[in-house]
Order: sequence, then structure tokens, then C-alpha cells
Amino acid sequence: MPTKHRRAIYLAAVTLLAIVTFIALGGGKLLLPAVDDISTDAAIHLIDDGQVQKAVLLDDTNGIILTTNDGSKKASSYLRVDGSRITQKLLDKNVPFDTRPPSRNQALDLVGTLIPIVVVLFIFMMIRPDALKKGKFAAHPTIPSTRFDDIAGADEAVAELRELVAMTKDGEAYAAMGAKAPRGAVLVGPSGTGKTLLARAVAGESGLPFFAVAGSDFVEEIAGRGPRRVRELFKAARKAGGVIFIDEIDSIGQRRDELRGGGDSQERLNVVTALLDALDGFTPRDNVIFLAATNRVDSMDPALLRPGRLDRQIQVPLPDRVGREAIFQVHLKGKVIDGDLDVSAAAAQTAGMSGAEIEAVINQACMIAVRTMQPGINDVMIQEAVNVVAMGQSRKSAYLSDRDKLVTAVHEGGHATCGIILAARDPEHSKRPTFVTVIPRGPAGGFTRFDAPDGQYVSLRALRNQLVVAMGGRAAEIARFGPDGFTTGAAGDFVAATDVARQMVMRFGMGGSGALTARVESSDAVDAEVEALLTAALDEAMGILSSPEGGALSSALVDALVEEESLTAAGLAAVEASCRVELAA
Repeated sequence: MPTKHRRAIYLAAVTLLAIVTFIALGGGKLLLPAVDDISTDAAIHLIDDGQVQKAVLLDDTNGIILTTNDGSKKASSYLRVDGSRITQKLLDKNVPFDTRPPSRNQALDLVGTLIPIVVVLFIFMMIRPDALKKGKFAAHPTIPSTRFDDIAGADEAVAELRELVAMTKDGEAYAAMGAKAPRGAVLVGPSGTGKTLLARAVAGESGLPFFAVAGSDFVEEIAGRGPRRVRELFKAARKAGGVIFIDEIDSIGQRRDELRGGGDSQERLNVVTALLDALDGFTPRDNVIFLAATNRVDSMDPALLRPGRLDRQIQVPLPDRVGREAIFQVHLKGKVIDGDLDVSAAAAQTAGMSGAEIEAVINQACMIAVRTMQPGINDVMIQEAVNVVAMGQSRKSAYLSDRDKLVTAVHEGGHATCGIILAARDPEHSKRPTFVTVIPRGPAGGFTRFDAPDGQYVSLRALRNQLVVAMGGRAAEIARFGPDGFTTGAAGDFVAATDVARQMVMRFGMGGSGALTARVESSDAVDAEVEALLTAALDEAMGILSSPEGGALSSALVDALVEEESLTAAGLAAVEASCRVELAA
């Protein structure tokens, strides 16, 4: 049905619904003779005064309708106990009355019948038309223009997918060696790492239409629709070839033994079963590539991941430093740059960020350039953009009393001092702070940013140093304001540090006793180990800040932050030089 016709039907249904609702909620009185509502006392007075010609008693509702001498009608209700008294008054005044209820109004009867019909019709017409179609997948895919050369920071994933495309386009060489083309692959990695972009590139390189859906699309339809849509999707892809991509497949492909009960769980179970059948039902000759994406592969049903279905798991991790530099180069194309932009430094500042977040950093830098009327983006704007993406916009308009500014400066100065001294003593396992501010930003009253370490593995010493830096804020407040003068400012630090310490104990076997692993069941023992790690970190932070070099650096940083409010890496280095602190061990 054409869209304009559907809109006309929607408008007619809404109009009709409004009319019958108006009638049902009070407009229907216009269809009845005019009747004035009066109180029980007023009705009795009319009877006593001889102003009533006739009456109708409504026994089922304890009501009465009086026809007065002038022909008008009056309606009233009364308590059941008053019924005999009113009847007696009518008899005393010789007023003829009838105890039969009045005949029902046919117009209102019609309205009462129409209301449910109209409501059901309206709901039916508002259901998405594609949810009612049979035998036709609603998408109209095209061949994407994305190619593998457009992707940076995921070289290993690109290499695996290139081979998948090659086996699809020219499988004879592989077949001659006895190799079988995989049925499909699941892209595994955090959000924003480019899984969808990689899938589009596979379609673009293969010259095949791109069928992209989200896992939730299969369970948001009307009951029973999910399995049918799975079949329609594969049927449409087989018809002319194509790349099927299901994002967030864990939402429908979770373990079947975890799906119990009816309703939504039953629908998801049916979708998983239909998906397994569809995967078993096509061959490489169908010219179909099946790709999926998830960041929770551990929750997926093993039957989906076995050979012959999603044969490969392709890891798409967060990019390393080299990858981030390449991503910066890709997204900087077409941007106006003011002078020389240090891409290597920008990559170092964005450790732990995904490709999507790096793109957001560059876009934010461009917005800063426009807002400040600069000729192009530069290193300073990139650094501010990183802060915005990581922590949110600075709240410079937020009121900050002198006392609050001092407390924040002491707290953030403590983090920075511990970071600087630990980096000097143990550069292999510690990072220097690159930005400190007392200006509220996002949910934080102030913050200290460190470049996250690159590398797949993190040492025990690095994690312990990380805990020491986290405790540096509380330690600095104790050193400055006394054991009873510290504030609530360390709340966020304790949440983050506790999470790190708990992972050290439960996941990495790095507890103080060395006996706890991921299989520990005693929560009391885990809590004791976590508390021991945090206590040791706080003691070490207190030791750093109470040392001559730590105390001098902390004091100098507090003064600089109170005056300037924010310090970049260069500003931090200048503060170190000004207080002439020897930080070497």
C-alpha cells in the first residue's frame, strides 16, 4: 500500500477514534433529550409542591427522572433506604410513575460497539507494515563503497577478512588444496573498534550487497516474527548473493541453557534455533558471507561458534599506538590544520581509545577551532578535545569557592605528585601525568590524566603503582588537613581503585597472599586481600608526600593549580623545574 494511502487511513482512524471517544466521554448526552441533574432534596421539594406530572423510578441505579408541569425533565439519585419514602410521596401526590428503566439509547449502544472495533483497527494499522509482510525481507541493500584501504588500526583483522573475501571470490585455488571456505566469522571486540566498518568493507571488496541488521531486530517484532525474519534474511541474501551482518549477535545468540520460561526468552530461543538452521542450509556456492559482531562472545551459544557455522573468531581489539597514529591520519584527511600537528603525541594521549573515540576527538578539535575562530586545529586543541571526550566539557561556570578550589588543588596535586615521583623512580612501570585541572569537568570536581600504557600485559608493579597514584588524593588531603580534615573527594578514587584491586585478586592472582585466584569462593577472603592492597597503596602514597621531595613538589603544584587552574605536561614540567626537586631514587 502506498505511503500516502496509509497516512490517509491513519488520519481517518484517528478522527473516528476521537469522535467516538468524545461521544462516549460526555458528548453522547447530545443524543438524549435534555435532562437537568438536581439533588435529592430538590426532587422531593418538586414532588411536595405538586410540580411533577409523572416520574420514572430507575430501580437498578437508585435514580429517578421527573417530568415537571412545564414539560422539563429533572434527574436525581437517592439512597436505597430513601426509595420507599420517595415512592410514598409520589403516591400521596397522585403522581403516576413507572418503575421500568427507560429504553436504552440506540446511538450510545452503537458507540459502545464501535469503540473497541475502532481501537483494535487503529492499533492494527499502526503496526509497522514490514512486520506484517510475508515472504519478503524489508531491506533493500546496496554494495558499499567502503574498502579495506579505508580502515586503519586493525591490520590483523583486515588480513583475515581479505583471505575470507579471496576464498569467496576465487575459491578454486583453495579447493585444489582441499581447503573449505568458512561459512562465516564473528568479529569480537569492544564498541567503537570498527567491526561494522570491517563488515562493510568485506561487502565492498566482494562486490556484494550488504544486509545489515541488529540482533535486537529479531526480537522486537510481534510474537513469532523473529524466526520468520531470520529465514527471510537468508533467503534474500541467497537470491543474488550478499554479505549478511548481524550486529550485537549476543542479544539473540546467547546460550540456550540460559533461556528459560516463556515470552521474550522463548522468542529468543526460537530465533537461535532458526539461525542455526539457516547456517546449516547454505553453502559457499550460494555466494553468501555471514558476519556477526559482539563484545560478549563468552555468552554466545557454542553451537553457533562450532566449525561449519561461525568458523572464525576475528579479534578487533582497541588499537595500539601505531594503530592510533594510522587512525589519526585517516580521520585528519580533509581537516584544516594550523601548523605542524604532532600525530605521535596525539596517539600517545589517546591510549585506550577506540577508533570511534579518536574520530570524536578530531571532530571535537574542529569544533573548538570554529568556536575560538582559529584558522585550523593544532596540538592544544587536540589535547583539549581528548579531555572532552574522556571526561566531558569543562564546567567553567560552576561556582567554586576558594576553599573548594584549595581542596581540589591539594587532592589533584597529590595524584600528580605520586605519578611524577613514581615515574622518576620506576619509569618502566609508571607514567607521568599529562594534564591536571581543578575546573569541574563532567561528573568530576577536577581530574588528573595519565597516558595509559601501551602493551598487552601489565605488571604487578605497574598495577600497584596505579593504586598508589589513586590513593594520592586522599594521602595529600591527610597530609595537608590532618587525619580528621580530609574530605569526600576521594569517593571516585576508591571506586576505581577497588575495582582494580579486586581484579588483581580475582582475575590475575596478584593478591598479597598469592593464594587467591579466579576460583576463590570466600568473599571475606577477597575483601581482606583487596583492603590490604588499598591500605598498602595509601601508606606508600603517604610516604611519598611526607618525603622532602614529595612535600615540596606537592606544595608547588597546589600553588600553581590555585593560580592557573589547569596545568599541561609543559606546565607540570615547569613546576618541577621551579622547585628544583631531585626525583631520582
